[in-house]
Amino acid sequence: MKDYNILGINVRGLIAVLIGFIFFLISFRAPGINHTALDYSVPPMVAAVQNYSLVVVVLLLALIITLFVAKNKKFVPRYFSSAILNFFIFQEILAFTDLYYDGDIVQFLVATIFNLFLLFSFGYVVKDLYSEPERLHHFFHMMFIGIFGFIVVNVILYVGDFANVVWKGRFFGATSQPNFIGMCGGSCAVFALALMLNAADKTRRTLYIAGLILGLLVCFWSGSRSSLISCLAGISLIVFLAVRKGRHRFVIVAIMIFLSALIFTFFDASSLDYTDRGNTRENTWKELADVAFQLPIVGVGSKQIATTNSYLYSIAATGLIGSFFFFRSLLKVIQRFRRGEGSIFRFGQTGKFIFAGLACFLFCGAVFEGFLLDSASIPVFIFWVLASFGR
Repeated sequence: MKDYNILGINVRGLIAVLIGFIFFLISFRAPGINHTALDYSVPPMVAAVQNYSLVVVVLLLALIITLFVAKNKKFVPRYFSSAILNFFIFQEILAFTDLYYDGDIVQFLVATIFNLFLLFSFGYVVKDLYSEPERLHHFFHMMFIGIFGFIVVNVILYVGDFANVVWKGRFFGATSQPNFIGMCGGSCAVFALALMLNAADKTRRTLYIAGLILGLLVCFWSGSRSSLISCLAGISLIVFLAVRKGRHRFVIVAIMIFLSALIFTFFDASSLDYTDRGNTRENTWKELADVAFQLPIVGVGSKQIATTNSYLYSIAATGLIGSFFFFRSLLKVIQRFRRGEGSIFRFGQTGKFIFAGLACFLFCGAVFEGFLLDSASIPVFIFWVLASFGR
């Protein structure tokens, strides 16, 4: 897409700003009917954002597509990467499986439209911004700003005296769930480190350092071992790639193993039990495994099972047919990094750090959480972006 202006505003830059707003809004969640934290409360303005953030995100996605189509009449289907197409097909099979079991045609149509918006926005429009390293840097900077802004809001909620967002020692934040806010904090920390290492501008470097620190704090406050370990894995891989001497890399691996063991020692399961149901992961993993290891051709849908492991969850929810496309999208992302394919690698070491660090963070976190099957959240939107790279 060539640069052009609307009312004196550069559309390419505007789209990057809109992406930043999308990442800022997408993880706000209002507490559900069966919410665990009984005294949870946030200021009215934050509550309003929680209730309407998804609607605003859909409107922003529609605006991005409209701005793109306004000056780009030609549509080339082969422009989509194989990874993002496979992920889109998987999401559609998941939506269709839910339709089969609950018969809610309206929900199916809404999910399909939303998936199409994501496919076109991330897989086509946003990918068009990646033609040059300077534009790619601006895009990732704005994407980080959105995530960082969300983390800042949550830090304010934690330290301020105008909200009750801590229950039984765990920070629920604006996501209304400690593991979810932990994964958001982890993604911010990993993203910040990847951008910080080669940042030439002092102001931006300071901003990225703040994102790294605040992201780690949110992880720690949440008490989420899955987010802490996933964050540690992503950070360790970035440092591993940045360090060139072999013996130093060995030390990094040893430190990562030690810190992982320390996390499990410091955060024991009983101290993290905010639901009074004991070790829920042990039970839900068994339930997921029981369904997944039957290798069903068609799954049971997303509403019948727990979401504590994305890999098992994909098999149980969509069966062998749907999970084939899910795992194929993951493999395509890994393959792309191994071969160094895609415009992100024109971004030099920073692009390599972003891709490797965030992919490692997501794939490790998916062992403990089901966020890769979410329709909307910071982690799953990051995966949509990673999957959009390629030829």
